[in-house]
Amino acid sequence: MFRDKKRIHFIYLLIDIFLIGFCFYLSYRLKFNFTLINPQSPSPLQNYRSLFIFWGVILILFLNNYRLYSTDRSLTIPLEILQVSKAVFVSSIVLAVVIFGLKIAFMSRFIFIVASLSLLVTLSFWRAVKRILVRHRITQGYYNFNVLIIGAGKAALELVDEIEENPYLGLKVVGFLDDY
Repeated sequence: MFRDKKRIHFIYLLIDIFLIGFCFYLSYRLKFNFTLINPQSPSPLQNYRSLFIFWGVILILFLNNYRLYSTDRSLTIPLEILQVSKAVFVSSIVLAVVIFGLKIAFMSRFIFIVASLSLLVTLSFWRAVKRILVRHRITQGYYNFNVLIIGAGKAALELVDEIEENPYLGLKVVGFLDDY
């Protein structure tokens, strides 16, 4: 099971890397395919590449810091999207501070804004789809946990009702333990 978790985390990371690269490429292409560029000038992509790599690494570190490479069953879709939003926002602020501090003049505000917004949308959408798929698999019985409830009173029955109302938690009540 531990090996499966590592493999799943790695797959989540690869999907994030792909989406981050796609967002950077999209923002770059939107800027430079719709503006006139001197055909003799070198492609400004070389200038942006190092910033995009830096931004991507920082974003992945923040996504990891917010534990978005694990599959926390109790995390709701809105909470996961909030965590993604925080990671995108903080990594964008870090990049803006670096750009301002190093006086990097070539960085387009258009690219910065489009990349930030597209990162927010694509990473949030991917996380929502992932959460729905994970919940579906859990309700089908994959990686569920058996639960033994200590006590058999009113509180124990309310706990059973709560567990049954939230099947995405992957808990299966197997019995009660009482001293009577």
